[in-house]
Amino acid sequence: MVLCLSAATFFVGVQAQVVPLLKNDSVSHFFVNSLQQRYTQNRQWALKNAKKKGWFTSKKYANGRILTLQGVDAVGEPVYYTSHNVVASMGTHTTGLYVGGGLGVDLKGDLPELDGRLCIWDGGLPRLSHVEFGGRVRLKDQSTVLSDHATHLSGTMAAAGVNPQVKGMAFGAKLDVWDYTDDLVEMAREATRMLISNHAYGPVVGWVFNENRPGTNPNLKWEWWGNTSISATEDYRFGFYDDKARDLDQLAANSPYYLIVKSADNKHAETGPPIGSPYFLRNTSQTSLLERSRNDAYDAIPSEANAKNILTVGGAAIQLQGTTITDFKVADFSGWGPTDDGRIKPDLLGVGSNIISSIASSNNAYATMSGTSTASANVSGSLILLQELFYRRQNYFMRSATLKGLVLHTASTPKGKVGPSYEYGWGLLNAEKAAQVVLNTVNRHVLLENTLKQNETYQQKVIAAGTEPLIVTLSWTDPEGIATGISTQNVDSPSLKLINDLDVRLTDEAGTTYFPWVLDPTKPTQAATGGDNIRDNVEQVLILTPPTGKVYTVTVRHKRTLRNNGQPYTLIMSGVKPQDCVAAVQMLKGQDTTICSSNKVQLQVQGDNAITYQWLKDGNVVGTTTTPTYEITQAGVYSVKAIGYQCSAQSKTISVAVTNVNAKITPEGTATICAGTPILLTASAGSGYRYQWRRDGENIAGATTSTLNPTEAGNYSVVITAGRCVVTTPSTQLVSSLQRPVISTNSGTIIPPSGSIRLTTSTGEGMTYRWFLNGTVIPTATGPRLVAALAGKYSVEITQRGCSIASKVLELTNTQYAPNSPITNSPPEILILKEKLSLYPNPVVDALTVAYESDNTYDLTAEIITNDGRTLAQKLLYDNGSVFLNQFDVSELPTGQYFIRVSDGRRVIAKPFIKH
Repeated sequence: MVLCLSAATFFVGVQAQVVPLLKNDSVSHFFVNSLQQRYTQNRQWALKNAKKKGWFTSKKYANGRILTLQGVDAVGEPVYYTSHNVVASMGTHTTGLYVGGGLGVDLKGDLPELDGRLCIWDGGLPRLSHVEFGGRVRLKDQSTVLSDHATHLSGTMAAAGVNPQVKGMAFGAKLDVWDYTDDLVEMAREATRMLISNHAYGPVVGWVFNENRPGTNPNLKWEWWGNTSISATEDYRFGFYDDKARDLDQLAANSPYYLIVKSADNKHAETGPPIGSPYFLRNTSQTSLLERSRNDAYDAIPSEANAKNILTVGGAAIQLQGTTITDFKVADFSGWGPTDDGRIKPDLLGVGSNIISSIASSNNAYATMSGTSTASANVSGSLILLQELFYRRQNYFMRSATLKGLVLHTASTPKGKVGPSYEYGWGLLNAEKAAQVVLNTVNRHVLLENTLKQNETYQQKVIAAGTEPLIVTLSWTDPEGIATGISTQNVDSPSLKLINDLDVRLTDEAGTTYFPWVLDPTKPTQAATGGDNIRDNVEQVLILTPPTGKVYTVTVRHKRTLRNNGQPYTLIMSGVKPQDCVAAVQMLKGQDTTICSSNKVQLQVQGDNAITYQWLKDGNVVGTTTTPTYEITQAGVYSVKAIGYQCSAQSKTISVAVTNVNAKITPEGTATICAGTPILLTASAGSGYRYQWRRDGENIAGATTSTLNPTEAGNYSVVITAGRCVVTTPSTQLVSSLQRPVISTNSGTIIPPSGSIRLTTSTGEGMTYRWFLNGTVIPTATGPRLVAALAGKYSVEITQRGCSIASKVLELTNTQYAPNSPITNSPPEILILKEKLSLYPNPVVDALTVAYESDNTYDLTAEIITNDGRTLAQKLLYDNGSVFLNQFDVSELPTGQYFIRVSDGRRVIAKPFIKH
């Protein structure tokens, strides 16, 4: 599906009801029931055994942090959740989406179709009666404990702006709220209708500063929450792909429009006491001096925030000069990636420092907070506006992979930085740039939602605009991976979690390939480079300064076998040249016409070298090309559809009729002809047909009727003209049934006194023979052999299948020829022997017989050579008893002296002859 965004119109919804984005059966009931059973039973067991184990169920620290028991992990340790908290819309450029923001849109999240699609799970109840909410924040479970954190984040997402300083990102949206207890079960039940949910909490991990600890020494208020039986020095949950991360990925894969937004935690703000100072193990009285990981570098994002299909958000601190944003940096508290298998986390940054918003102490109370919690709320509220914009343009919502890919595609990187990093992910949310891609007013962006089948490759040519970077981003919701088992061996396990490994490449016409960004988890400080990304389900290729008009081919393919035999994906491109599909399908060559059955007609449109053409006959696709021409041979109504990366258009139709000319010769194929005897060839007949016969490709003068009576062998065809059609028939080959026979002798041409010479000729099936002496038939000679005792001129006529052909004359004599002068010239290095080699007649006019007496069993070769040693002809001598024989046709040799040279494998013998 190609989204021609520039042609979209605004859609104004009129229905306020929530329509499921998927049918209920699309999300497995088995999966929901499994989550209900596993998580509910786990939590109930933990609560039941808390007193026995000495675990508290809920505790509020002096700094406002609340810890709540949620269950136990796979090795039986308690899991506690806590919120992630330690001028937002401006920092993420969300103000550009409001009225007067410069984009010409007025978004506030109040589209009726968004009702019920923006949600938050958090650690308590927001103050629903706060003046900023106006009844738009709705409680969906039984939580009764007011929470400043939940109220603050709800305000960041949806505060009305009664106090202009605290206007939320989607200040007109309705927001549904749940307590984070049993969150995954509740999320699975609501997944078919949600678009965005915010989750700014997670398990208590690593170092925790507990102000409730007695005393004034701050070093004695630190607690270490890692499982020391798994690792003595680090909390294994950092970067870890656990059961809940897997379940989040499966939930997202089951619900392709639902994007889960989760904060990256603030562990860089909690780095533990000075080395050598005592600290407590968890919330116990047990202390330790062992040096532990400080949470202050890479691999500091806990467990479930490492899921592949969610959007993990870190915090940014923006730098202002007056009211202008000059740059940003990663906030000091924000956790860095990578995941244990090297994936990029966080995915995105939101503004998380010093955010003022509503709190729960009264209906008009406000406070400033910082943390990845506020950053994630900042992002979630902005994302729902992007869905609103897309829906108003297209009348449907983006897939979650599309929305995630869009905000990563358009994210702002810090000054001097290019590509992603394990510190800031893909960069800071830039909602205005994301909206520009959706609006596509400059016609330089493409959003493509597609599905890659098993063994399929998608390719599309694009043209670089040249005025900006060329960026191609591939994003997909990957099937869930296998959760990593909790063990000492699996701490920082690099086992890959990517299941369907898709790849995107850009290739120019010279064959140079541009690869997507990759990061090396073994060298996390190293900048991203181009390579084969085998870890992430988001890939991006960037060409910073492409030449204007340069053509590139975008290729999407996959490795190995795809789970589910296919993978939906989203391709987002920016910096491409605008396309005009309507102009591309203007017909240049081709019109309503009639063609002959064996002829072709070429259709041609104006074309564009980055467009794919679907050629249609009678409304059905008959061919797809990347060139703007197509040859047709059949009758029908033809048109072509141009499909670009920004548009599509259909050409006018052309009607083509076909005149069928039946063009063939009887007999077909091959036939036998007797020299001088005519054979009848008949061409196809038809009304108004005109004929021109050809032999071996040349016209036969006067042969212009439907029949021909040739007397010679050759390849015969006929050109038939019928109206405007000119058709040439397949050839019929006429071949002679006989070759001219040759007479061979057993002992030359001189009949010895009182002796004879045996003459032989060709043999074959069905042949009959007539021998002649001096032109008179020898009545008794009717076979292929004749014993000649009389001198004279002999010839033979062979008849087969009604055809007859005569040999050349062979003259036999009674006397030895003696040359008038001795032979003085001979080829160099050749032995002249006369007693073994016989040549007759000598001198010779037409046929020279070569006879060589030898007891050798080798194949003997005879050659005609010149006086200077050049070979003119060569033949094998055939065994005729003790004499080896063959004949040379020397009728075409110039008059003069030549030699016959014979090799019998042991020696070379030569003898001269005279050609008359």
